Amino acid sequence: MSVTDRQGPAGGPQAGGPGRRRRLRRVALAVGIALCATYGRAQALGLGEVKLHSALGEPLRAEIRLLAVRPGELDGLRVSLAPPQAFEQAGVERRPELAGLRFELVRPKKGSPYLRVTSREPVREPFLDFLVQVDWRGGHLVKEYTLLLDPPTFAPAAEGERAPAGQPAASPAPAPAASAAPAKAPAPPKAATSSSAGAAAAPAGPARTAPPGSYGPTTRHDTLWRIAQRMRPPGVSVQRMAIALLRANPEAFYGDNINRLKAGYVLRRPDQALLASISEAEALREVAAQNEAWRALKAGRPLPRREARSGAEGGARGGAEAGAGARAPAGARLELAVPGRGEAAAGAPGGKAGDQTGRQGTGAGGQAELAKLRNDLALALEAADSAHKENEELRQRLAALEEQIQSLQKMLNLKEETLAAIQRRLQQQAPAPAARSGPQGAPASP
Repeated sequence: MSVTDRQGPAGGPQAGGPGRRRRLRRVALAVGIALCATYGRAQALGLGEVKLHSALGEPLRAEIRLLAVRPGELDGLRVSLAPPQAFEQAGVERRPELAGLRFELVRPKKGSPYLRVTSREPVREPFLDFLVQVDWRGGHLVKEYTLLLDPPTFAPAAEGERAPAGQPAASPAPAPAASAAPAKAPAPPKAATSSSAGAAAAPAGPARTAPPGSYGPTTRHDTLWRIAQRMRPPGVSVQRMAIALLRANPEAFYGDNINRLKAGYVLRRPDQALLASISEAEALREVAAQNEAWRALKAGRPLPRREARSGAEGGARGGAEAGAGARAPAGARLELAVPGRGEAAAGAPGGKAGDQTGRQGTGAGGQAELAKLRNDLALALEAADSAHKENEELRQRLAALEEQIQSLQKMLNLKEETLAAIQRRLQQQAPAPAARSGPQGAPASP
C-alpha cells in the first residue's frame, strides 16, 4: 500500500501535469506570435499620397505611393475602382467619368513601387473624388482620394500680340493716370458686378480654355497674388499687376476686391496703357485699402465701398494733380474727401511749384524704401508659400501615420484576443489530468 502511494505521485500521470502545462503554454504562445506576425505582414501594405502630373482638360496622369511593401505582397495584387457599395458607404458620388480610370502597378528597377492612375478622356471637372480598392493575398484596402486639377499654364503673348489689345495710348503717362480713377468709378456698388454676371456666364464653364496671353479658367484655390506673379512683365511689381488685373477683369471679382476672386473666369492680360496708368504708390495704397476692407469683412464689420476706396483714389488724384488741372470739375465730393486741396489750389503758382518739388524730392528719397518693402514682402510671401507646402506634406505624413497606428491597433487587438483564447483553452484543459488521476489512485487505496 505504501509502495503504491509512493509510486503514484512519483511515476503516475500526475507527475507530468506541471511540465505538460508549461509545454502547452509555450506552444500556445508560439502559435499566437506566429498568428500575429502573419496578420502584421498581411496588414502592412498601405497607400500613400497621390502625385498629380496632369492639368484640367488633359487625360489624367497620377501616381499613388505604396507604403510598407514587404516581399511577396505584390504578387497577385489587384487594384481597381471601388464598387458602388463602397462609394455609398463613404458618401462619395460615383460619377460616370470615373469608370474610365485605369490603375496599373508599376515596379521600377530603381525606387519604390507605385500605382499609376490614367484616363483616356480629358478631365473636364476641376475636382475628382474617387475610391481606390486594393486586394492582395490575405488583405483588403479601400482609400479615398480627392484631386484638384489646376488649369494649364498660360502661354505668354508675344509683343506683336500685345499691341492690338491695347487701347489708343498716344497720350503721355500722366494722362492715363488721370483716367485711371474714372475706370474704377463706373463700377458703383454691385452695378458692374450684376451686369457682368450674365456676360461672364460663358467663361465660367470649365471646358473653356484660356487664349494666349491670359490665365484661366480660375479655380477656387487660385489667388490673385500668384496669378500676378506669373503674368507680370519685367519691371512691374506684383501690386501693380494685381490692380491692373482687377481693373481689366472687374467681372471676375466679388465686390471689386482683389481678395475675392471668382472661380471659372478667364483673366485677360492688361495692356501697357493700363499698366502705365497705375503708379507704384497708388498700387500700394489700393492694395492696403482693399486688404483692410477684406479683413473688416471677415471680422463681420463690412466697410462701405466708398470708404474702402477713398485712400487709393485720393492718392491717385493727388499724384496727378500737378499735370491735370482739369480734374477740379470732378465735383464737390472730391473737395470733401481731401480737405486741404482747396487751399492748395487757391495758393500762388509758386507755392504749387514748391509743393511739386517737395513731392519729387520725397518720391526720390522713398524709392529705395519702397523697393526694400517690396523685397521684404516678396520674401515673406515665399516663406508663407513654402510653409504652406510643408504643412500640406506634414498633414499627408500624419494621415499615413494614423493609418499605420490603426493597423497596429488592430494587430494588438487580435493578439490580445488570440492570447485570451489560448488561455481559456489552457484553463479548460488543466482539470483533465486531475480528473484522470483520481480513478487510478482509488483502487490502490484498499
